[in-house]
Amino acid sequence: MDYLKFLTSVDNELSEEFVDRKLYTRYLCDSYHRCSSCGFDTAKINYFDRYSSVSLCSKFLDFGLTVTGEHKLCKANFCRDKFCPMCAWRRTRKMYNQVYTCVDSIKSDYQFLFLTLTVPNVDGSVLSDTINMLNKSFQAFVRYKFLKNVVIGYVKCLEITYNRRRDDYHPHLHVLLVVSSDYFVSGNYVSRDSF
Repeated sequence: MDYLKFLTSVDNELSEEFVDRKLYTRYLCDSYHRCSSCGFDTAKINYFDRYSSVSLCSKFLDFGLTVTGEHKLCKANFCRDKFCPMCAWRRTRKMYNQVYTCVDSIKSDYQFLFLTLTVPNVDGSVLSDTINMLNKSFQAFVRYKFLKNVVIGYVKCLEITYNRRRDDYHPHLHVLLVVSSDYFVSGNYVSRDSF
């Protein structure tokens, strides 16, 4: 692969995967800056520090070539702010790869069930309390004795969607449950009506 071709492929990846997320990261940075200049900094949250960190997120990206001739991101500066769209996307990709690797290695011995646990949309003022309630409820859910006998393991992810029209949030949990390969024929099937 010649150098010009390599640069073209890197430019294509940057335009496809990074540009939109970088734009949303800029919006977050501007919000942190507004909060900082309005004096919202507290002992818990220093918005100026968050602004500084997010403003530098993904400004430096160093790509290299793999042995197969593909380009790969080798070094970068990411802010790791939990609200940063660029960092959230990277965390999602990393988690997807980890879960996919695990599932692929054990798929012949187990079955996988997808479960979505949801609540009605809530106002932003009670979002944090709702998320805490969702997590506590899930912990109580997995402690049910008949579930402990059936569920071997799980992966849980929180997703929050925002409805601009109604200005409210929809927190919900996506769960991948691992059960034995004979789950549907062994008499251990747990129906929704069991709760």
